[in-house]
Amino acid sequence: MEVLYGIAMPLEKTAILLLYLRLFSVHRWFQLTNYVLIITIWLWGISKLFIAIFQCKPIAFQWDKTIQGTCINQIDYYRWIRLPNLIHDVVILVLPIPVIWRLRIAIHQKIALMSIFALGSL
Repeated sequence: MEVLYGIAMPLEKTAILLLYLRLFSVHRWFQLTNYVLIITIWLWGISKLFIAIFQCKPIAFQWDKTIQGTCINQIDYYRWIRLPNLIHDVVILVLPIPVIWRLRIAIHQKIALMSIFALGSL
C-alpha cells in the first residue's frame, strides 16, 4: 500500500493543480507556482516510493521477518513524511484565494466560491 500511496497522492494533487491551471491560467505567477508545486509534489512522491521500496535491507525483510535484516525507524519516517504532504495540501488550498479575491464579483460570491474550493480539500 505504501508504494501505491507514493504514486496515487501525486496523481491526485496534480489533477487538482491542472484544474487550477485550466481555470486560472490568466496569471503568470499562478502558472509558475502551479508548475513548481507539481514538480515538488512529484519529487516528494518519487522519494516516498523509493523509501517505501528500500526501507529494509534486504528488501524481502519487509514481509519476511524470518530472514536477517534491518529497517529504517518507521515511526520517525511516518512522523516526518507527513510534513511535506501537509504543506502541499495547505498551499493547494490557499493558492486560488488571491485569484478569486481579484475577481469582479460580489463579496458573497467570492466567499461562496472560496468555500467551494475549500470543500474540495476535505
